[in-house]
Amino acid sequence: MMKVFILFVFVASATAFENVPAPPLNLKVQEVESRTVNVSWSPPYTGNTDPITKYILLYWRDAASGGPHRLEEKVLNGNQTTALIENLDPGTNYQLVIAAENGVGRSEPSDIISFTTAEKEPSASPIDVNVEVKGIASLFVTWKPPPESEWNGKLKGFYVGYKSVHDSSQPYTFKAVDYVPGGVQESTITHLRNDTEYSIIVKAFNNAGTGPPSQDIVIRTSEGDVPTTPFELKVQEIWTRSARVSWLVPYTGNNPIQNMFCSTGETQYLVEVPFDPPTDVNVDVKGTGTLVVTWKPPPKEQWNGKLKGFYVGYKMTQSYDPFSYKTVDYVPDGVQECTITHLHKNTEYSIIVQAFNKVGSGPPSHEVTIRTLGEVEKCVYVLLLVSIGASHTYRSETAGVLDRTARISWLFPQTGNHSNTKFVVQYWRYTETGSRFRLKEEVVSSGQTSFLIQHLHPGTNYGLAILAENKVGQSEPSDTVLFATNEEEPSAPPTDINVDVNGTTSLLVTWKPPQKYEWNGKLKGFYVGYRITQSYHPFSYKTVDYVPDGVQEYMITDLIKNTEYSIRLKAFNQIGSGPASSDLVIRTLGEDVPATPVNLKVPEVWSRSVRVSWSSPRAGKNSNTKYVLQSMERWGDLQPDTTYSLAIVAENEVGQSEPSDTILFTTNEEEPSGSPTDVNVDVNGTSSLLVTWKSPPIDGWNGKLERILRRLQKYTRFGIIVQAYNKAGVGPSSHDVTIRTSGGEMPATPLDFKVQEISATSARVSWSSSYNGSSSITNYILQYWKYTASGSRYRLEEEIVSSEQTSFLINDLHPATNYSIDIVAENIEGRSQPSTTIHFTTYNDKPSAPPTDVNVAVDGTALLVRWKPPHHDGWNGKLRGFYVGYKNMISLDPYDYKRVNYVSDGVQECMIKYLRWNTEYSITVQAFNNNGRGPAAGEVVIKTSGGDLPDPPLYLKVQEVWSRSANIAWSPSHTGSSPNTKYLVKFWRFTVYGDIFPGLNLVNSSQTSVLIKNLDPASNYYLNIRAENEVGRSEPSETISFTTNEKVTCGFDDPKEPSAPPRRVKAEVKILTSVFVTWKPPLKSEWNGKLTGFYVGYKSLQDSSQLYTFKTVDYNKRGEYQEYLITNLRKGMQYSIIVKAFNNVGIGPPSKPVIVKIG
Repeated sequence: MMKVFILFVFVASATAFENVPAPPLNLKVQEVESRTVNVSWSPPYTGNTDPITKYILLYWRDAASGGPHRLEEKVLNGNQTTALIENLDPGTNYQLVIAAENGVGRSEPSDIISFTTAEKEPSASPIDVNVEVKGIASLFVTWKPPPESEWNGKLKGFYVGYKSVHDSSQPYTFKAVDYVPGGVQESTITHLRNDTEYSIIVKAFNNAGTGPPSQDIVIRTSEGDVPTTPFELKVQEIWTRSARVSWLVPYTGNNPIQNMFCSTGETQYLVEVPFDPPTDVNVDVKGTGTLVVTWKPPPKEQWNGKLKGFYVGYKMTQSYDPFSYKTVDYVPDGVQECTITHLHKNTEYSIIVQAFNKVGSGPPSHEVTIRTLGEVEKCVYVLLLVSIGASHTYRSETAGVLDRTARISWLFPQTGNHSNTKFVVQYWRYTETGSRFRLKEEVVSSGQTSFLIQHLHPGTNYGLAILAENKVGQSEPSDTVLFATNEEEPSAPPTDINVDVNGTTSLLVTWKPPQKYEWNGKLKGFYVGYRITQSYHPFSYKTVDYVPDGVQEYMITDLIKNTEYSIRLKAFNQIGSGPASSDLVIRTLGEDVPATPVNLKVPEVWSRSVRVSWSSPRAGKNSNTKYVLQSMERWGDLQPDTTYSLAIVAENEVGQSEPSDTILFTTNEEEPSGSPTDVNVDVNGTSSLLVTWKSPPIDGWNGKLERILRRLQKYTRFGIIVQAYNKAGVGPSSHDVTIRTSGGEMPATPLDFKVQEISATSARVSWSSSYNGSSSITNYILQYWKYTASGSRYRLEEEIVSSEQTSFLINDLHPATNYSIDIVAENIEGRSQPSTTIHFTTYNDKPSAPPTDVNVAVDGTALLVRWKPPHHDGWNGKLRGFYVGYKNMISLDPYDYKRVNYVSDGVQECMIKYLRWNTEYSITVQAFNNNGRGPAAGEVVIKTSGGDLPDPPLYLKVQEVWSRSANIAWSPSHTGSSPNTKYLVKFWRFTVYGDIFPGLNLVNSSQTSVLIKNLDPASNYYLNIRAENEVGRSEPSETISFTTNEKVTCGFDDPKEPSAPPRRVKAEVKILTSVFVTWKPPLKSEWNGKLTGFYVGYKSLQDSSQLYTFKTVDYNKRGEYQEYLITNLRKGMQYSIIVKAFNNVGIGPPSKPVIVKIG
């Protein structure tokens, strides 16, 4: 557990020590809100001392609250006896002291008092909410709590809300779930309707109320029952290298079993133990009671199957006890090693290593004998002696400072061999973020018990530890001691000083603070000094607060025009001011710059010119004012149909005004100036002409264009010209081309055009011939195109078909895509009109592309997999979801898969839990739709974190049993390499069909009991429990059994929530924005157990979407009426108030709402 030491150092001279004021009296907290606290105190007795000039309030977070422990300071006037402390964090423990200060110095601090700010409801919703279908009528919901900074107090738990999407008017039903610190937040919603869409939300709550809901997730429950586990698995026959197994088919639910994920024949072979022992066994001594063993596996041809790991045996050489063993997994292509700890000092041990596979262990290696080290010096106990000032010594158990030095002393440990050769003093600085900076070490001879640390930096927090060293090794460091050196005034002036003239009577001064190491404490601000250069008056100073990470600046005003001034700056902290900067000399202006022009506008616009107008409110005393037009574009000849920006500034001999507001204008268009060229006309069938030409230059483009003129008179001469035009008018015409139309006929449109066959990638169309026209049909042209997701046409395709064909198979179509197709006939005179357009959609197919951007993050023994879906063209239908495959890299088994639904416009992710620690896994992802799975993404190989699993919980027992519930208790065991995060209580009962009605309760790691509910009466149940930490789950505990009671026919047997609301609820407005609520508990017969407390809920009636905010009130056993004061309500608003009772099982129904209006 981290400790925080806070050192208050108060410096006084020897002659005036008695004149420092006494500490203030009666420091107490008057009123506490969520972010503020009001404190008061009494002035101390001053006697003959100087009057008090100020009070200093010092406050900090209690270490138990977590978060930064920064010391905050508030300086108050010497006449004050109350103060308001603001900007506190809700639901947080703070500690507070106060000191008085006069002209001589500062008093000792008062006694420390503590207070806790009020909680507020969470201000953010849970994140990473995920919902999975479990069985026919259950949903498994997981999520993460909101960021801790948004809790606003101690997080109590969550409300998981669910409702049917079919009935939008139905309110959410909420299920309360306790918060599991550091663990998985999850809940199973049961007894839902099958094949039904549900909306799921999650809200966090604390003692102050409920936070906002998460984004709802819509998911559909399964259509039928899942089968139960096969049972009575037996080995029937065994041979040398094979075995035959059998089992009974389980209960199938509503659907027949489609697949068994197990082989049904002689597919397993019997593996023998490894033939040879491990080789190159080596043992190194590490410390007094630790040995590190390394080795190499036996040759691969001697493994006899798949090598699983090793047994490392150890025992005292002189002992007749058998070897103790540690199990170590095989690390492919890695170092095989094991660390054995907690051995006896200076003792000889024997070490052996054996390899094992799934059958058993092979022969042991040769025995290695080695002796552990003797005793290392134990940690020393540190005392620090601190001197303050030139003639005083201050003794403390934490730290102390003499100017820029610190003297420390220490005692030898009470036990140990004391054969020290030296001591090592370690000390370091702390940065503002609390991280260590620049560790230094000083070596001290074994005969010393004190040391003077020199050359420390003023106003700096330091950490200190000491360790002893002898021939065996170094001790562990002592407990860290924190101390702070006294502040000194800054040792350097501000830098980068710049002074700008701002009119005739003002100067703008900007600067940068000194380097941080020159502050010598906490920088408070700056003194900005100025005076007339030729004057003998002293500098006038203005105080400017330091702006962290901001611009340091100050505007000096009310100066004399056309006058030379000298400027200098000093930095200061709470001790005093540092040296002054060099003087900067600058002269104020003699005249004003002109005012900014206003009302800039463009009243008239032409294609290549505009008229501009503006107003000038004040030109200044200098009449030589001119105006400058500014534009973001390069000025020159204005171009037609172009947008320009425009601003204006006024300018005189003193300077320029600020620019006016920028306006935009667009010049008018001009009619085209050029005529089309290269005009050519060709006969196109009986009554059509094909006209082609080259465009005049348009925005740098002059490409080729064409147009077909249709339905012209046969055997007729036409004159053709081409002109360009725009909104402004028509340009000059091209040269005249004369041509005569022909008299032939084009064919008629083909008949009976239809789509006959459709597949995922092809379609067959057919048609009948029609009238040929004046000549035979040369070919048919099929024109088809597809539509994009937005509905627009994409890529017209053509297929030319022989005139003898009346059907055609179009290949290379895209699955699940909308197409349109028509057909035209063609002869030497031209093309017929197209047929009626036919629309069709190709069939769906399995995805043709893999997911992309697969990324895997390690979370202990869990892997978080994220990816992006394939490009939409590769879906080939409606994308339903993904299969996330994973397997151990050294395993020959196929991938295991988790199915994940597709999240439209959301993050595609999957958490794979309960993997083996320190193990490499291969991860792959496949998309699927109703037609099957697509190709897999490239595999990602990643390794889980290392660590030890927890041991199984101990002493599992049934404390009390009812007809539908039972109370279970246990004792915790060794937690492994990290603390337990939760317990998993599994229970089930057997029938002739095998293992059915399994249940799982997730329990907070701080609990050692749980109430299991929803059991069947008069039934025999079995139960075990596992512990879980960040590495993974323990083995199950011993399995116990119990039988539930028979169902009672009257009264109630099982514990449940209160069955009635509180009575006689009244609400009365108090103190402007507060309401005083009173009520009676329900009748005792309706408590259904021990009554714990009440939830008082309130919400504004002006906002129909607002949910009730709840406050928790403990049950007052002594009073007939219960009461609570609701504060900080809004004036002029109507509020609805309800009250609910709750016990250890749950929350009862709400009371009838009481309506009050805040005056």
